[in-house]
Amino acid sequence: MGAILNRKKIASGVSAALNAPLIAMITFIAIILYLGAPNGLILIGVTSIFACILPLIMVGALLKLDLIDDYYAAEKDTRYIPFLWTDLFYLAGTMTLF
Repeated sequence: MGAILNRKKIASGVSAALNAPLIAMITFIAIILYLGAPNGLILIGVTSIFACILPLIMVGALLKLDLIDDYYAAEKDTRYIPFLWTDLFYLAGTMTLF
């Protein structure tokens, strides 16, 4: 029983560390730093807000409003809500970068 709980804790930790908004933010930061953009801090700020911070806030709000049951939107029928909002954040971020 202890081994099963341990595996679930490890799996949960890996899932949390590898969530899409966090990976997106890290990727954007790495690319911006690699390219040495002269306005890198602004780019990092914009991409972090639209690719990570807003999607995470939105998921928290959806959880609080009981529109999704868990952080990962495990129920297939409720996934469209966070996906739609995340797509809108990405579109707004792209427009802001242009």
